[in-house]
Amino acid sequence: MAGGNSEGVHKFSLPRPTAGRAIRPMERESERMAYRFRPSETVPAGLRRVVREQLDRAVAELTDPALDRHEAIHQARKRLKKVRAILRLIRPPLPDLYAAENAFYRDLGRDLSVVRDATTLIESLDALATRQADQAGAVPFAAVREALVARRQAVIEHLGSLDRALKQFIDQLSKARARVATWLLRPGGFEAIAPGLERSYDQGRKRLETACDQPTVENLHELRKRVKDHWYHARLVECIWPRRMKAYRRTLARLSDMLGEDHDLS
Repeated sequence: MAGGNSEGVHKFSLPRPTAGRAIRPMERESERMAYRFRPSETVPAGLRRVVREQLDRAVAELTDPALDRHEAIHQARKRLKKVRAILRLIRPPLPDLYAAENAFYRDLGRDLSVVRDATTLIESLDALATRQADQAGAVPFAAVREALVARRQAVIEHLGSLDRALKQFIDQLSKARARVATWLLRPGGFEAIAPGLERSYDQGRKRLETACDQPTVENLHELRKRVKDHWYHARLVECIWPRRMKAYRRTLARLSDMLGEDHDLS
């Protein structure tokens, strides 16, 4: 996706975004190391460890009183996406496990996604207002922001109780964590995840071709989802070639951010 043959994406230069979300800051070293296989562990052990760590961190963030609630929801949703990316690695040999668990995590995040989407609109407007302050002034943006904040509050009220929704979410995460021990993962090394990596990469290439031919909002969004998966997978296997993979995943992260910005402002 971000690399490959002589006609691959690596030939393109990535422009800097012009509005909306900023390029991500460098992640904490502990976070990068957590979502990564260790050379000393088997693939099944690594998969289970990483999934459990993501679920544990999601619970810790959602129950941390020092963390802004909307930021905690954002982080928890990212944890679920990371888990679903791992599930896509084991999809070829374990289609039934993939189908059941992927549907669970997909449905689990839906209630929180509407709250996060409402927050994303506010954050995108704030970023746009900052960049356009000299040209447009703050007053027009303030009025729009007030309406977006009210809209988010209406979304929260529609859920009935955000506290109750979060408690149910955390309870489901605990049950999901317990199920990880029952996953009958294929033993072995790289060959255990190679089919999943290849499938994910091929899907990304196809989405890239579609988005280049027809750069619609929907096609670019679908491309971003596959870029995110491939970025997560690159992080997982970084230990096989650290210098090369570090540069590769950074390129994928930049591409994902710019596609995300495009989606936020579309």
